[in-house]
Amino acid sequence: MIKRLNMIKPNTISLLAITFFLATASHLPARTWTDATTKRTLEGDYISSDATNVVIKSGGKPIKIAIARLSDADKAFIKQKTAKPSATPAADQDTYDSLTDELIVAINNIGDAFDSAKDKASGEAFVKTMDTIGDELESISARMAKLEDPSDAEAARIQEKVEKSTQKFSDQFKSFFVRFMQNDELGENVGTAMTEFQARMDKLPDFLSPDGKQKEVPSTEVED
Repeated sequence: MIKRLNMIKPNTISLLAITFFLATASHLPARTWTDATTKRTLEGDYISSDATNVVIKSGGKPIKIAIARLSDADKAFIKQKTAKPSATPAADQDTYDSLTDELIVAINNIGDAFDSAKDKASGEAFVKTMDTIGDELESISARMAKLEDPSDAEAARIQEKVEKSTQKFSDQFKSFFVRFMQNDELGENVGTAMTEFQARMDKLPDFLSPDGKQKEVPSTEVED
C-alpha cells in the first residue's frame, strides 16, 4: 500500500529562519517623499540623514535631498528616525532585534520538537507543539509588518544573527526525517502536522523565498 504524505523539504524551514526578517521587510512599500513646494513625490527607502540632507534609495540608487525642501510629514519622519532611543524603552515596544530574537526561539523550538518526536506518544506531543509554534510565527509576522524598513546594514547584521543562532536546525530536521521515514509509530498525524504547518506559513507574507515566490510542498511516497 502506498501512502502519499506531503512533507516539507529540509531547506524550506531553514529558509524561514534566514529570510523571514529580510523578505517580510522587503515587501513593505517604499516611503513616498514629497517636495513641499512643487508637491512632486518620489518613492524611496530612508538610508541616512544629517542636519541638512537626507539620503534615500530610489530605483536602487542613493539620492541626496535637502531636508528643507521636504514636507512637514517627511521632516517629522526623519526626526523620528534620528531620535536617540530612551534609556528604558517600553517593554512591549517591538523592534527588528526583539522580533528576530523571538523568531530564533521559535525556530530552535521547532528543532527541539524534531528531536523529541521518536514514537507515537512523542509524535502526538509534536503535533501540539507545531500548532503552538505556528501561532507564534503568525504573531511575529504580523508585528514585524508594522515596522519601518531596516537599512541594508541592519538587515545584513540580523540575517547573520539568525544564521549563527540556528546552525543546528538543519541536522535536527534531517535526523527527524530519517526517523519519520523508518518509524511507523510516528504515524500519519506527524506528516499531517507538517503539511498543515507549511500551509499556515504559506498564508503569511512572502518570506519563504527571497524572490517572493512561495515554495510548493513536495509529496513524499512512503511504503508500508
